Amino acid sequence: MHSVGKFEDYKPASYWRKMIESCGFKVIIYKEIKQRARIPSRVLREMVKNIVKTWKALSVSDEYIRRLYELLESAETLEMRWSDLIMIVGER
Repeated sequence: MHSVGKFEDYKPASYWRKMIESCGFKVIIYKEIKQRARIPSRVLREMVKNIVKTWKALSVSDEYIRRLYELLESAETLEMRWSDLIMIVGER
């Protein structure tokens, strides 16, 4: 969501590394995988379709559904990217 300016960032990788170390683990693998690929429009549309189906079953307000479709439009226009990945492996 960050790539289209519609959501706050998650905790940085350093936060998770410090948390693992503070629990008494030694970090043996630490890797950040930067994603550059955009999410295909057909995938975004399918995700929204499934979310809307669930929301309607839960009686979510039409206003929120409308806003989700606006987000979809922005994501397609701005070419939303997959989120970066972090892998941290620790041992005790």
